[in-house]
Amino acid sequence: MCLLFVCAGMCWGKPLAVNAQSSSSLSVTLQDNKVSSSKKDIIFAPKPGQTYEFEAKVVNHRDEVVEMQAFTSQAISKDKTISYEEGESDQLINKSYQLAQYVELSMDQKKLSDSVVLKAHEEKKLQVKIKIPQSFQGEMLGGINVVQSFKTAQQKEAVKTEQVYQQVIVVRLKGDEISELEPQTYSNFQFITRGEKLRFNYENTNPNGKLIYADEGTYQLQNPKQEVIAQGSLDHQVVLTPYTKTPFYLPLKNQELISGKYTFTTTIHGEKKTYTFSYSEAELKALARTNETMRQKQAASDQKLLILCLSIVVALLIIVLGVVLIKNRKKQHNS
Repeated sequence: MCLLFVCAGMCWGKPLAVNAQSSSSLSVTLQDNKVSSSKKDIIFAPKPGQTYEFEAKVVNHRDEVVEMQAFTSQAISKDKTISYEEGESDQLINKSYQLAQYVELSMDQKKLSDSVVLKAHEEKKLQVKIKIPQSFQGEMLGGINVVQSFKTAQQKEAVKTEQVYQQVIVVRLKGDEISELEPQTYSNFQFITRGEKLRFNYENTNPNGKLIYADEGTYQLQNPKQEVIAQGSLDHQVVLTPYTKTPFYLPLKNQELISGKYTFTTTIHGEKKTYTFSYSEAELKALARTNETMRQKQAASDQKLLILCLSIVVALLIIVLGVVLIKNRKKQHNS
């Protein structure tokens, strides 16, 4: 009977991807150099046209073979954190600040493009070359990511997942000093619905080549009837990476959207700025249809899960009843 309750609990709870390897078996250590002002990360002011070389020691501490990858990432602001992401990001508005184009990675004197296999307890050196062809203002921010991934087996009624463990050597290149910061701007206003919840999304753009905090001030959102449907303080504790658009969202409670022109007003250091955006009847209907589609998919998913759980419970009940009947028959036979 204990098994019955355990299985029922698994059905009602959320499915979890469990991996026996709970942590990375790799260690990544930046080797001593005379360039960086940090022992753990690469932080310096490069001279245009000059090549700088660094090395990182990568060690496999397991008793088995490990597969790893390394790539140059871009630092991107993401909901009160900084994410170090591979490839080009739509959030970066100045592509000359894409760090990857100035960095070359190699191992065993070969450029890194595919994964690398490390034998048990093997140690290898990751070479990092950085060359900036021209001067720039502010700073470039990214990292050298060393990644080890573990694939989980695909099970019935479960999604195949991949757990990734990575270590990042932060790369912060300092350029010419910025004399005056450009003001932050706001754009891409839209409403998003998730079930019964409604929220207001927008993007805050940092038009400077410098790591800064988001604006400190207040906001007010008005509908086409000039009714205030949201107001409060801007989240100024969010760090904005250089030349990036950072998404923000505000929850809206019990608001019925109407077609027409909306206004979003910010007040920063006593200065007011107003941004406008519009929603047509057709756009509001499309938003409602999208929300209804998501509701139906969620309901269908919940129904499948319920059927699966009930099937397991019925099967376990049949097994338990079968065991009880067999025991009773044996008792009758013995008596």
